[in-house]
Amino acid sequence: MPCAQYRVTCLAGTDPLRGWLALASNGTAASAPASRLSCRRGDFPSCAGAPPLVEQCEAPPLLPQALARRAPPSGRAALRAADVLLATSDNVGHGLFALVERAANQILLARRLGLEPYVWLGARTFRPLGGCGGGAQPYFDARRGANVWDYFFEQPSAWRPGAPRVGGRRVRSVQVVSPEQLFYGAEGTYAQTYVGGAAYDGARMLARRRAAHAVFANGSLVRPTLLERARRVFARWRARSAHILGAHVRGTDKVVSKKVPPEAYFPFIDGWLAAHADGLVVVATDEAAYLKRFTKRYGADRIVYAQGGYETDDPIHDASLLGRSGEEAIIDALLLSQCDFLLKARSALAEFAIWVNLRLHWAHVDLQWEDRFASQPDLPAWAATALRDDATPYCRALAAGCRADAVEAGAHNAHVGRPMLRHGQACARCQPRVRPASRRAAKRARAVADGESCAGAGLRPLTQPECVALAKRDRLGFIGVQREPSEFPGCVRWRRADVEFNDVPTRDGRATCALGKQRGECLCTEG
Repeated sequence: MPCAQYRVTCLAGTDPLRGWLALASNGTAASAPASRLSCRRGDFPSCAGAPPLVEQCEAPPLLPQALARRAPPSGRAALRAADVLLATSDNVGHGLFALVERAANQILLARRLGLEPYVWLGARTFRPLGGCGGGAQPYFDARRGANVWDYFFEQPSAWRPGAPRVGGRRVRSVQVVSPEQLFYGAEGTYAQTYVGGAAYDGARMLARRRAAHAVFANGSLVRPTLLERARRVFARWRARSAHILGAHVRGTDKVVSKKVPPEAYFPFIDGWLAAHADGLVVVATDEAAYLKRFTKRYGADRIVYAQGGYETDDPIHDASLLGRSGEEAIIDALLLSQCDFLLKARSALAEFAIWVNLRLHWAHVDLQWEDRFASQPDLPAWAATALRDDATPYCRALAAGCRADAVEAGAHNAHVGRPMLRHGQACARCQPRVRPASRRAAKRARAVADGESCAGAGLRPLTQPECVALAKRDRLGFIGVQREPSEFPGCVRWRRADVEFNDVPTRDGRATCALGKQRGECLCTEG
């Protein structure tokens, strides 16, 4: 496999930090990729040490010949020149829409800085040799071309790799930026599906979605053949119904956030179908077993779908899905974007549907948050069947779905079928209901000093409902429940302005606080 190595030299003073490319060697044999997936945010490019080398294989020359081995020109000639920003992928573990989200952010940066964006997702991720996140791009298929982006999308500018000019201007440099630096960057400037927050924040999400909508509005950049295919499929469903509900349900390898199983969607779907006699539900899922649970409950006359999900633990790297999973994910997202209302949990695919059709920002419910929808107060009347009595029907359905996932996981351990909850995965669960007694205990809560215990201060640890009540009282986010024996048991208020409950034995309140005032406070109450 012929490969080229590029030297990435930092452009000191740029914000965010960028680097320019120069050819270091060409026609080399492929190096062994690194195996580590996680990378520090924004650690590449770097102005520290020697400029790193990045290897790209089965690729066209990325640089104009005149720039291959020298620094970008400066001075008067640079005033009439163009700079290209190569939007890249830096992590072999990213799924398709994680790649799309990071590409969108780099396109937005290029537009803001007046650079020419070109999305390059080649056979290898764009990481330094031997660095974390390096390896084969899982969606790369040499039969379809050298650039994964071109399989599904059009380019956001007229520049092409190796071209010396763009828009009548000479290309002065080809630059790169860390995608993660933007993903964790300026709030509201870029798309950030998985960043921040302990509850749904509509204003915050609207700013992020508007940023991505500027790139993908109405399917902009999506290949016309895919847009037309999704349009034709949806048209058949629209001919049957004026009220189409979309439901996106992540299964298989979902690990960054907790799984939300099909049963959690049922109370909302019940309400939709009761309110709309002609109602249909578009189910988009990567998990074949989840789709079966939908069709078993509602039947084939109410549940429609474009693809039936997969029976694999890792659809990103499953070689049998090469050429299928990426395109089917794009179609699913485009179909969801045409729905009248959307049920979703945290996923970049579902976010893409909203980026395409921003109206869905005001016509969706996010099932990922565990606060019994306290942070989503303006839900439609038909959803009342899920939300009555402090969302008890929804919470019971969610718990039933998690039990079903656990049973399937247990069956797998007995060598029957595939598990629904695999290593590192957890199922969502509602916060406990806050009753008057819990609110009273939260009102009496106070912090104990480092090295002090609840019992030593004449107090007791808070229960989980009391911890939730305290978060609501102080208008802080409740980020959930952990089980960490090495940390203070009970309720902790972190300095980053959220609250967490550590569900481990309290040893009669004798465990001492050891957080340090810079990290947070250990909370106890009277009684």
